[in-house]
Amino acid sequence: MQALHFNENPGENDPEPSDRLYKIRPLLDFFEKRMREIDYPNRSLSLDESMLLWRGRLLFRQYVQGKRHKFGIKIYMLTEPSGLVHRLLIYAGAGDKDVGGKGHAGKVVHSLLTDFKNKGHAIYMDNFYNSVELSRQLLREKTYTTGTLRSQRVNNPPDVIKQKLRKGEEFHQWSDDGVCVLKWRDRREVLALSTEFGAEMVEVLGKRNVRKPRAVVEYNRCMGGIDHFDQYMSYYTCEHRTLKWYKKVAIHIFQIMLLNSYLLYNKYSGEKRICMTLGMK
Repeated sequence: MQALHFNENPGENDPEPSDRLYKIRPLLDFFEKRMREIDYPNRSLSLDESMLLWRGRLLFRQYVQGKRHKFGIKIYMLTEPSGLVHRLLIYAGAGDKDVGGKGHAGKVVHSLLTDFKNKGHAIYMDNFYNSVELSRQLLREKTYTTGTLRSQRVNNPPDVIKQKLRKGEEFHQWSDDGVCVLKWRDRREVLALSTEFGAEMVEVLGKRNVRKPRAVVEYNRCMGGIDHFDQYMSYYTCEHRTLKWYKKVAIHIFQIMLLNSYLLYNKYSGEKRICMTLGMK
């Protein structure tokens, strides 16, 4: 572990690298190159963030409420619903030269989708990323979006935002360029956006049979890629103690590679899936 190293350190007279992730940049590039070579994803992809626990001092350490690890290094991921990771982006803080600053969420989405635009993919994401303007941009590039939406986003249709609903009711509005914004009330009001699905109601069987908008049903079905990834990773944790942040990130990437290998085997073997979880038979 003491000798684990991934990049050349700058010389005594060399300037400090502007890339905050330069210590592990070759490993990140290798992961992306390898995934590009060996597999192309299914049509449906989910985009969300995951947190790598880090309690030490670090310029770009983040706090995300609601995560299992609230403090740590934020990693944006593009996954299949099964949890297979195709692209990852480590957030280096507001000073990140690629995705930092104004329009951060949109920059993250465009960066992760660099290889997948104009190919008809359907992207599922939550209200941190989703907006009417972003969905319009992606639709022009033949990429469909579905997800929840924040009520204060710019360009939201005011008629939908102000609409008051009773339980089970829905209200929606299509734009001329193919963006559907809808509001539906179950136990609470849900605001969603889709460029692929409308607000037609479908029956969902479960503990309580309810009718939900098609966009909400598809979002619930396909959005769980990061949740599945975090679940798999929790079964075999490798929380190695180290004073070097880049070593912890590197070990985490090794774990992602191992998990991807397992998921790719299940995807292409054609055999019964191996049970990886907690002693299941």
